[in-house]
Amino acid sequence: MKLDASALRYLGKEDFRVLSALEIGSKNHQVVPLSMIASLCRMRPGGVNSRLAELAKHRLVSKEHHTSYEGFRLTYGGYDYLALYAMSQRGTVLGVGRQIGVGKESDVYLVEGRYPCETECEEELPTESFVLKIERLGRTSFRTVKTNRDYVGRRTHVSWMYMSRLAAEKEWLFMKALHQHGFPTPKPVDWNRHCIVMEWIEGRTLEQLHPEDWPEGTDMLQIAQYLYNHLMKLIIRLAEHGLVHGDFNEFNLMIRDGFTFRKWSPPPILTQKNCLSAMSTV
Repeated sequence: MKLDASALRYLGKEDFRVLSALEIGSKNHQVVPLSMIASLCRMRPGGVNSRLAELAKHRLVSKEHHTSYEGFRLTYGGYDYLALYAMSQRGTVLGVGRQIGVGKESDVYLVEGRYPCETECEEELPTESFVLKIERLGRTSFRTVKTNRDYVGRRTHVSWMYMSRLAAEKEWLFMKALHQHGFPTPKPVDWNRHCIVMEWIEGRTLEQLHPEDWPEGTDMLQIAQYLYNHLMKLIIRLAEHGLVHGDFNEFNLMIRDGFTFRKWSPPPILTQKNCLSAMSTV
């Protein structure tokens, strides 16, 4: 689904209390009854019902008919709003811009925000352009993720939203660790639920580079050798830290001025132990 953040500014704290209550209730119920939502958010059923009706207009919740009762279900749009609201309270996302990418498992948007303060800031930091990545596991083109990834462990029944949250958390942790150890990854900014905010990199992916983009007379063989050597050193460096990048290709590598490489999409990353274990079962 495509993110539409236009209604975010018009929602109040009570709306997000209802959405949060619906998220909590969804852990044990596919369809959450109205009485449970009212109990979780500590509001009267009448007030909750009016809030749910308004949220349903923006497709943030969906009214469902269960076998024995009527209830509500949190949609991906509602889940998006909960994550954006949490990050807006921290100032890391202050505005949502255009969509800049669509993948098998995620949507990518350009956003405006501020870097979080490590300590109390005396002055407000300037706003900057960031990248918002929203995990969208469960698309029809990539439904084997439950068997191909280790997000859920031995659990057999989990929602796609929860799996998207686990995927985002794992990517966030890997990105932070790699960046702290000097690997060329985007600088992580913030994470909440299934959304990750990271540094905006001005550059092009490796697959977007073509011979005609270079000045006439450029030795393309020398350029190719330089790229190959640089990338192989990066793979070896990952291996020396016990890591294997499972999607190291031209679509996930970005180049900016001075041939600075940035791995755009860290996962799927395996430890060498997990990789060898998977190979032994083939």
